[in-house]
Amino acid sequence: MNAEMEKFPIIFIHNGTQEYFINAIKQARKYNEDARIIVIGDRTKEEYPDFIEFYDVNEIKSERNEEFKKVYKHSSYNGFEYERFCFERWFIIYDLLKKLNLGAFLHLDSDIFLYCNAKEEFEKYKNYDMSICGIGLHNSSGHSAYFSSLKALEGFLDYTMDFYSKENDEFNFYYKKHEKEHDYNYQISDMLLLALYSKHIGERAGELVTYENSSTYDMNINFLTKTYHSNFINFKVENNGDLIAHISKDKNIIFKTLHFQGIAKKYMVEFFDKNEFTITQDLFNKWRGDKTEKFFFGTVTKERMDNRRIYKLFGKTILDYVKK
Repeated sequence: MNAEMEKFPIIFIHNGTQEYFINAIKQARKYNEDARIIVIGDRTKEEYPDFIEFYDVNEIKSERNEEFKKVYKHSSYNGFEYERFCFERWFIIYDLLKKLNLGAFLHLDSDIFLYCNAKEEFEKYKNYDMSICGIGLHNSSGHSAYFSSLKALEGFLDYTMDFYSKENDEFNFYYKKHEKEHDYNYQISDMLLLALYSKHIGERAGELVTYENSSTYDMNINFLTKTYHSNFINFKVENNGDLIAHISKDKNIIFKTLHFQGIAKKYMVEFFDKNEFTITQDLFNKWRGDKTEKFFFGTVTKERMDNRRIYKLFGKTILDYVKK
């Protein structure tokens, strides 16, 4: 095996060269000098940092993705193209990795700052088919996701194809709830499918978000102060590179990533390459421009939640995060 093949792949798939995305790539490189940082995008290689390995998304031919587009049935408040592409990216990644003869990898969304060595971290998760964020939630997330092999990713793709092509009981349940009863919480996304698939494979699914332990991957930076019941959290990058969140006098947690979800993306530049910074609830309110709370998609209010299932969020319910 040549030296290039031994490098651990970190994969971004994103259209555009926004400043926050370029910073995310650079941040990943800072902790992973020997990794293969692969960008699948719609620009030219010259528009990205010179250390990345670039592939034009329009030139990756995926027969399975074309099959998926034929069976995809939209049931989401997000736009058709956006939501479908959230699924398509997994098919595109699969076909590229198959062409490159690669196996295990870390996938990162374009709004992730990585604070760890992916190859070393993968040793903790290599016995799982996939390790994602929030496997116990109604909507899990692959914004940070390890897959242990190409076969493991193929399992998720097979599950996704069956979900749509066979219109099984799970599909009919969610589609009816969203389309006929207009229930926001039952929209179908790749986050829902990741959650359902993690339940399907059981112990072969690993969890990256463990807020109560000594280290964690971040689910959503917009919720950190609420999660820890604190008005502010101080972060500091230690000499060994660990990003330490000082939660309280007796509680420090190592964060492997920060996820600048939603509107927080445009503020990533303020935190890039900083060794010390503070996250406050007032800052989140400033970002949003009002006092409402957000949960993954759209604005959530207590009234909108009353007629929905109450899903557990790390031992608490979503309603704990909604202003009464």
